[in-house]
Amino acid sequence: MDFNLAGMLAVVAIFLVTHWFLKIVFFRPMMRIMGRREERVESAQEVYEAARERTEEALEEEQENLNEARQEAAEHREELRREAREERSRMLAEVREEAERELAEVRSQLTEQVEEERRVLEERARKLADEMTERLLGRAV
Repeated sequence: MDFNLAGMLAVVAIFLVTHWFLKIVFFRPMMRIMGRREERVESAQEVYEAARERTEEALEEEQENLNEARQEAAEHREELRREAREERSRMLAEVREEAERELAEVRSQLTEQVEEERRVLEERARKLADEMTERLLGRAV
């Protein structure tokens, strides 16, 4: 086998020139494009993560607001129930007082009527007794 140094050097030179040419014309632009693409992918991933975090924070905040609103509504309902119970108790007390007042008034009126009727009956009984005495004795007493 013959070793041809000039041919070998020509092959190496062609290889180096081709490598240099491909590096400048193809590989560098391709690496730049891939680098930019990787940057865009990373940027998009960061934007996605930031948006996801904001969405999760907003969702958590809305959940907290909803829980607070539910708690406030429950407290408000309980306050309304308490006020209604108090109003009912107040009204019952008023009705009870009014009924007791009316009952006392009716009792007083009945007592007065009984006393009046007793006086009337006593007067009639006295008159009747006087009349009977007059008839029996035949004279005025």
